[in-house]
Amino acid sequence: KGHVVAVRITSEDAEDGFKPTCGSIDEITFPTTPDTWGYFSVKGGGGIHEFADSQFGHLFARGDNRAEAINNMVVALADLKIRGEIMSIAAYVLDMIQSEDFTGNKIHTGWLDQRIAAQVKPGGLPWHVPVISGAVYRAQQRVEKAKVGFVEAVKKGQIPGRISLRTMEEPIIVDGVKYTAKVTVQGPGQLRVSVGGPSVDTVCRPLKDGGMQMQLDGNAYIIHAEETAVGTRLQIGQKMCLLEQEKDPSQLKAVTAGKLVKWLGPDGGAVK
Repeated sequence: KGHVVAVRITSEDAEDGFKPTCGSIDEITFPTTPDTWGYFSVKGGGGIHEFADSQFGHLFARGDNRAEAINNMVVALADLKIRGEIMSIAAYVLDMIQSEDFTGNKIHTGWLDQRIAAQVKPGGLPWHVPVISGAVYRAQQRVEKAKVGFVEAVKKGQIPGRISLRTMEEPIIVDGVKYTAKVTVQGPGQLRVSVGGPSVDTVCRPLKDGGMQMQLDGNAYIIHAEETAVGTRLQIGQKMCLLEQEKDPSQLKAVTAGKLVKWLGPDGGAVK
């Protein structure tokens, strides 16, 4: 006897009207416990096809009562790690089942539709975390690229040109706001970042899976990056954020690969 809460894991983007997404999956990890269990139809190295059903996982949590089952599901969703080109509803559901209406059992058949219509979204990271994470990630990419170029030049018997990577400026656009981050290399994996004010020191190290661990303000953040048509998508722990590209008004770009873009002009108008 007891209570069970079940959650379907789908590859939908909760911040874009639950639009299905597709693509490769680099990693899925879920630690099963005596009170939580889950199964998935794909694994790391697989992916979700564009014509496949969006559901690819199912989680279950039990408890002696409803409140205990919900608490166990909160832990299960927090421990779930999904990384790749797809989006998932895990973060949205994690926030939803902790809402006052859900925990108080004040829900009905139209409750979720009302929540979606009200555009209720899970709380994001403080603005400085994605900005500094993006600046550190891009600075590290530039450093690694310069190292590779230097070594390749030496292998070819060439004298590499002077490379200065002591201080770099990284333009970062998050939620439509552009920041200019100044990154100064202090040593291996040690960077000082300032965004128009006082600076903060960060320590980062690469991970075997291609990600990066960054220490900031006494907290450790696991960061993975994915390049998309509209910018760099950062996964910071369970949170997603987009480092947007600067928009060129002279170009039309589709958000999704293969999607048609429509541009209507006045009759008789010139098209350049």
